Amino acid sequence: MKISKKMTIITLPFFIALLIGGVYLFTRPVNPKSNSTQKQAPNFTYALLNGKQVKLSDYLDKRPVVLNFWASWCPPCRQEAPILANTAKKYHGKVQFLGVVVNDTPEKAKSFEKEFHIPYPSGIDKNGAISAVYSVSAIPKTIFISKDGRIIAEWVGAINTKTLTGSIEKLLKTN
Repeated sequence: MKISKKMTIITLPFFIALLIGGVYLFTRPVNPKSNSTQKQAPNFTYALLNGKQVKLSDYLDKRPVVLNFWASWCPPCRQEAPILANTAKKYHGKVQFLGVVVNDTPEKAKSFEKEFHIPYPSGIDKNGAISAVYSVSAIPKTIFISKDGRIIAEWVGAINTKTLTGSIEKLLKTN
């Protein structure tokens, strides 16, 4: 079937607009609300890749948490992994990073962590239970939680260094 020039001229702008809209939807900041309207982060228990069972609440009260939902097969997750790893090292002792592995195997997740030198613990989100309570519809997703358990901000899509460090600095000021 031959596509006419007229058909291409009509449909090309539509597809470009659709692509731009999709990029915007998955890379925009989510929930940049003021402190008075922030909700409590749901607590959860999961098994880390090393087998240890932990709860989110085990880390809160000590320091704020950066919660990152990712998978080894996700290209934007691979893009942001070095940024998260370096930033986690920079803020070690001030902020706790935690990874939640979505729709992946422990073997592939461990390989991903080794490849990108991830210095913080991650665990598998079995049956998508954690993703469901945090309304994760796309990955990567990063959630910034104050040490008193309030969600300060969320970011959907690969996060860059400027946004990550800016959000962490804001997070540290809330505690």
